[in-house]
Amino acid sequence: MTDRRSSFKNTFVIQIGLLSYLLVMLVLVLAELGVPWLADLHRTNRVLLLVGLFYLPLFLLLAGGVVRSVSLKASGQEIRIELTEVKRDVMRAESRLFAQTSNSEQALWPLLAGDDPSCNRRWNDRRIIIGSKMQSSQRFFAHLIAEWLKHAVPGLIVELAPPSGSLKAFADLKLHWIDLYVEYTGTAYQYFGIQHQDRSLETLLHDLDGFGQSLGLCWLSPLGASEGYRLVVRRKFAEAEGIVSIADLARTAGRLVFAANPDFLGRPDGYLGLQDAYGLFFRNAEPCSITDRYAMLFDQHADVVLGYDSDPELGSKAILPLEDPVHFFPDYRALPVASTAALKHVPGLEPALRALKACMTTEELTQQVQRLQRKNGNARELAERFLRDKGFIQPGRSFS
Repeated sequence: MTDRRSSFKNTFVIQIGLLSYLLVMLVLVLAELGVPWLADLHRTNRVLLLVGLFYLPLFLLLAGGVVRSVSLKASGQEIRIELTEVKRDVMRAESRLFAQTSNSEQALWPLLAGDDPSCNRRWNDRRIIIGSKMQSSQRFFAHLIAEWLKHAVPGLIVELAPPSGSLKAFADLKLHWIDLYVEYTGTAYQYFGIQHQDRSLETLLHDLDGFGQSLGLCWLSPLGASEGYRLVVRRKFAEAEGIVSIADLARTAGRLVFAANPDFLGRPDGYLGLQDAYGLFFRNAEPCSITDRYAMLFDQHADVVLGYDSDPELGSKAILPLEDPVHFFPDYRALPVASTAALKHVPGLEPALRALKACMTTEELTQQVQRLQRKNGNARELAERFLRDKGFIQPGRSFS
């Protein structure tokens, strides 16, 4: 109880101090603007005070790297400012802002450009464009669907768009710059604010269909594999700290570095939601590329990284995927999402896509990702071989 009162009192003092600071700044600015009742304040003093107060926050941040704290005493009261904590909070805010900006700006081009004016001509020419995200698994998915459609829909011309982030892929699809890509159920739920707890997959997909119809999108049959999120730590660290679940991280998060792709850091079903669900406030949240996550973990440049169910690294004994006791992360089942206009204009496209229902398991996807990452494997060749091994492509057999 004493600690709580002390914390409340310190917070109140800091708030009063901040308010006083802002009021002084306001008075000085008004004096500079020539407010008559502030004319007696000597101009030179006003300018010096204004400049000094303007640069004070910057000085505090820089001093935080050298001086750990500052104590002020007035009328028997002591105010202690932890400069390292101030600097840490600003860095957290900076990382969060960077992640959200990076996540949002991906979709800026298609939104500004509007609908692709050439989409109808493309469909009439029986040509479609498949998009993908940045993960290795997404590259495999894009080639898998492309190779299947070339076989299943005779005369269809298939192109692959450059990989992008989730928001850009979704915006590209809605505005017909691409015609389909593989999305994950968990990501789609957060697009539309769909609550996943204690609800069946069939019910959730029905809700997605409802939203999709109003946007000109069609969610197709799940491919079978899952790409769920996992928080991953070094096993030795977990054993030393007694960590087995995400909830356990709350005890030590203040001194840990978390690394994930910017897309995850700026999402409510990602880092932002984890902060609320588990009270996780890491010392720093580092944006990184998807390919650098485990290197940062093993090199100890990060203490916790984002993992996916299909990551081959999850099989290593050196790392530990943490349990999710509150089931914050929904299932991230992979399924194609396509433009309803493209499905309507290109005969045979929809039934061919639905024929891929449950075509692979998560274990099979992990194997393909491992092969793809090993010596820069060829995604197209891997996808074609997979389809042949599963019996989708057979000599002399035509889907149509």
